Amino acid sequence: MKLLSRFLLALFTFIVLVFSVLLIALSFGIINMDSITTVIKNLHGNWVYSILGVFLIIASLILLFDGTSKRSAIAGVTLTSKYGDINISYDTIISLAEKQVRKIDGVKSLNIYASKNQDKVQLTMNVTIAPDVIIPEIIQVVQKEIKEYIERNTSIYIENIKVNVVNTNSTVKMRVE
Repeated sequence: MKLLSRFLLALFTFIVLVFSVLLIALSFGIINMDSITTVIKNLHGNWVYSILGVFLIIASLILLFDGTSKRSAIAGVTLTSKYGDINISYDTIISLAEKQVRKIDGVKSLNIYASKNQDKVQLTMNVTIAPDVIIPEIIQVVQKEIKEYIERNTSIYIENIKVNVVNTNSTVKMRVE
């Protein structure tokens, strides 16, 4: 939601809150009906209140159209080119990372999650590796390969790649001869 829309929504929420409190106060007799009649009589012929009314109508239309406008339902990163915007989904980033990791010997299985924190993409991976590899070395290779591959192919800067080694897997594929 845009900043203007958030401000207008907060303003409308405050106005509805004030009117709700006034309505409750009127119904319990806390506010005298004569004071409300006096306020309404002062509204007649006062151009300041008509400007306020026009402002509220315009704000209502802005919120209405902003709330019904089509939005991209795909979470991802938006890049701007001279021809327009490019939205690269997190699923695409994850697929590219998986493709690159599958080329690395020693990684048996993985789950990858992508997120964005202050316009910086972060990847979190849970991997199962072969038991006969040096873990820090293989993980550094995985991080380097993924970072370079995604940045080269998408122009998206990857801030960091957190890798959790969750298990080792010594399953050997059986050969049929």
